[in-house]
Amino acid sequence: AQLNEWTSACPSSAGGKDWHSMSYHPPSGLIIAPLSQTCLENAAREIALVQGGGGVGASRKFFEMPGTNGNLGKVGAYDVDTMEEVWSHQQRASLHTGTISTGGDLVFVGDLDRRFKALDVSTGEILWETRLGTSVQGHPVSFAIEGKQYIAVTTALGGTSPRTVPGVIATEISYPRWGNAIYVFSLPD
Repeated sequence: AQLNEWTSACPSSAGGKDWHSMSYHPPSGLIIAPLSQTCLENAAREIALVQGGGGVGASRKFFEMPGTNGNLGKVGAYDVDTMEEVWSHQQRASLHTGTISTGGDLVFVGDLDRRFKALDVSTGEILWETRLGTSVQGHPVSFAIEGKQYIAVTTALGGTSPRTVPGVIATEISYPRWGNAIYVFSLPD
């Protein structure tokens, strides 16, 4: 493409399986991935080379991926042997964490709309959900103390494209501009 010539990319530079980690659930043989369903039109523009300067050097227009009914976030579960989709959970809010699966057949994921949820590994059904102080970000972790399992996750305001792109498309989703925290949840015995 030439300068100022628009090109399309679908998924976008912040879309598909991009920023956030996926997990493998050995008992089911599933890879469970957080996905971003956004597309992009972009045009290269001339920029001055300045020491310490930066940026993408492009004009960008992000939009919803066609055929998603406006759902920017998707958790997809794929059979590791065939890579066929077994189930998916789609939602308007984009996902901002990696996934983590447990031996108790749960998968955890968090989103821009401050929701942290546990899904059934086999079906994708939401089994538990809570709304936290601001958008859920980063990578959930699992640990045990004296045989009790915990899941920890962070809320924060950092990030680049994964945070800013959904804000341009899904303007109805708002979140506090503060609330950085670590949340720890215990799993039932």
